[in-house]
Amino acid sequence: MRSKSDKKKPLVPHLRFPEFREAGAWEVKRLGEVCEINPSTGDLPDNFIYIDLESVVAGQLVKKQKISKEGAPSRAQRVLESGDVIYQTVRPYQKNNYLFDLSDGNRYVASTGYAQFRAHDSENFLFQLIHTDSLINKVLSRCTGSNYPAINSSDLSKIQVVVPRTDEQQKIAHCLSSLDEVIGLQAKKVQALKQHKKGLMQQLFPAEGETTPRLRFPEFREAGAWEVKRLGDVAALKNGYAFKSSKYSDNGAYKVVT
Repeated sequence: MRSKSDKKKPLVPHLRFPEFREAGAWEVKRLGEVCEINPSTGDLPDNFIYIDLESVVAGQLVKKQKISKEGAPSRAQRVLESGDVIYQTVRPYQKNNYLFDLSDGNRYVASTGYAQFRAHDSENFLFQLIHTDSLINKVLSRCTGSNYPAINSSDLSKIQVVVPRTDEQQKIAHCLSSLDEVIGLQAKKVQALKQHKKGLMQQLFPAEGETTPRLRFPEFREAGAWEVKRLGDVAALKNGYAFKSSKYSDNGAYKVVT
């Protein structure tokens, strides 16, 4: 017989909000019990925004392609409702998933390259859950294919997850979603700075065929034209070295990054 010490520990997170510390263990469920996967959505609308596998990057919808029902590809089948989560089933480690919450008057349809999740409780918690390392590792272990690992919806539905009661789900989702908003704002600032730098570089370096930049610091405005040189006159160029397994290994002189 198993001793009491052999029994599994209760499934609780290491960090928990104070009001839920006595709420008991989380429950083990299959993903298909937490959400409806690929729900029946009826016929395609006459016109819609099509979301393919290039439309979503890191949780953001970066491309909108409006098409008609007649011109739609065969993979356009996932008619979305507010609160639906679309999960990239091809190369899922990229985490290019999306929580659909747009209300701009357009209908949206996703590719069958995504699985469509409709949460039974909190869609925001579900969206956070699918990005945990634990779930991603379980998904990858069930993927088939080497260059383009993919998982089908049936296998997805069988993956075990651990979930708390609905009010704790909502608390966790609110906390993490707030951080996502901050991250999104910072990403926009970074993108704006990148564009600003790009514009500055175009002015601080001479254009093709010219030897004087359009924008110059005050102390160099009378310094004359830039000098035309070959790259080899500016820097020493070296050819690459042939690969030798004795030198490039865990125990060799040089480490190999894989």
